[in-house]
Amino acid sequence: GAGRSRAAARGGTRLEPPRPLAYLFPRSVSRRRAGANGAAPSGSGLGLGLGLGRGRLGVRPTMAKRGATARAAAVAGAVLGLAIRGTSAQCTFDSGSGATFDLTPLQRLGSQPSYEVIDGDLPCTAQMEKNYTYHFNVCNSVTTNVPASCPHAEAALQVDDRAGTGECYVVGRYDAASPQWELVDVTDPSKGVRLTYEGDNCPHDQNNQPVAFKRKFHIDFTCADGTANVPTHALEKQYCEYTVEWPSVYGCPVECPIGGRQICSGNGHCGYDLDMRSPRCFCNDGYAGGSCGQKASSGDSSESASEAVTGILVALFVVSLVFAAGVFYLGRQVTKYRDDMNQFQVHSGAMDMDAI
Repeated sequence: GAGRSRAAARGGTRLEPPRPLAYLFPRSVSRRRAGANGAAPSGSGLGLGLGLGRGRLGVRPTMAKRGATARAAAVAGAVLGLAIRGTSAQCTFDSGSGATFDLTPLQRLGSQPSYEVIDGDLPCTAQMEKNYTYHFNVCNSVTTNVPASCPHAEAALQVDDRAGTGECYVVGRYDAASPQWELVDVTDPSKGVRLTYEGDNCPHDQNNQPVAFKRKFHIDFTCADGTANVPTHALEKQYCEYTVEWPSVYGCPVECPIGGRQICSGNGHCGYDLDMRSPRCFCNDGYAGGSCGQKASSGDSSESASEAVTGILVALFVVSLVFAAGVFYLGRQVTKYRDDMNQFQVHSGAMDMDAI
């Protein structure tokens, strides 16, 4: 298709740091004391459910105080929600094949704007697919630029701006307890990693028939040089499944170090070592070290050249042995064939004499 694609990060209103809860509640509200077993008072701590009222905090507020308490609770809930959204979450993955990934530096927190991509039209197709605006974050909910039409912030939101109403769909939620990770290429763990969110139910399929599966939002972090890379495409390759393609150094396994803001210091490439069963940096000629950041000495170069020559000689020797064995085998087969022919001729002659 001939659709357009744009990636941008909008600024947002700066969030004030959360104030202490004691400041948010009237002083006349007294909390229930801890029991004999030393348990914390009910409603204390930073739990999301702030139990207010007679049964939870043991208070008897007047109507005016009750209204102030409700307002304070609403403010506290909003502040706590923003505080939690601005907290860094663990964003690492161990593939079990020697490759580990750490995408924590890509998280947007606090007043940092979330990621935004406008895309949807599939390239090289005759049909013009719809373009949507996608707001998303990495291992966290979106931050400050949440569209007003969205009911609440989640990890990935899809907005239809064409109708003017900005209809919003939740296409992905991040579950920190059981995140969905997988390798981009199971045959080569150094290629990258995929993070998947599940969202709301998909109402119907491409034929407008009811279905019973959830929307999915995939982020494919592919191993590539550069730390300033941003996502550029968000394509609906399958119905109700959206895929963001994101080339980044953070899509490379941590076993391939970053040096000078480049993978393998820009002097090699990240690949999977089948012998070590782990990714590593394969350095270009003239460089050495785990991150290919060291200049190789002449001794190292001579040693490498010597090892290469030795390997070639060994290979030639093995090939020569195989060739000699093949020639010997063929020679024996030819000799055996000749002996069989001679015996056959002698036997045939004897039979002719007996007939005479």
